[in-house]
Amino acid sequence: MDIKKHFEFSPNKSLIQLRVLWIVVGIISLISTICFILIYKNSNIITDITYHGFNMFIVIYRVPLSILALIIPIIALLAANHRSEQTREQIRLANDQNNFSNYYKHIEEFEKYSSKISTENKIEFKSTRKLYKKLFPNARNGDFKIKYSFMEYNGEKLKKYM
Repeated sequence: MDIKKHFEFSPNKSLIQLRVLWIVVGIISLISTICFILIYKNSNIITDITYHGFNMFIVIYRVPLSILALIIPIIALLAANHRSEQTREQIRLANDQNNFSNYYKHIEEFEKYSSKISTENKIEFKSTRKLYKKLFPNARNGDFKIKYSFMEYNGEKLKKYM
């Protein structure tokens, strides 16, 4: 069994659905409960439902109550981490969307430019898309650098696209 899987912060799940939250709450609750039981079994406690009894309850069970109170700040830390994971995922999705939009806009502008050049120089391209893919092989990933400049590009290879 993979331990990392239990402590994973999936940005697609709500905080309440995260297994790590319930593991932490369970462990802290268990430790606090064990302390409660140890104090109860090893003390001579008398039931008193007056305000003196409640004050004594707080005094006697101070340690297990403090351990139980740790759940609140720990959950706050887990929530902050989960929020940052969700933000990271949103940024990744936005970047993917931007790359997608930029890719098709770049193709559109390349086709306009190719059409202008072909009209001015009386050159006809067989497939501007294939030429585009050869010149910009990493464009889908957002890298719009030309792989080969026209000066370095072999004329015979260029004729394939004309």
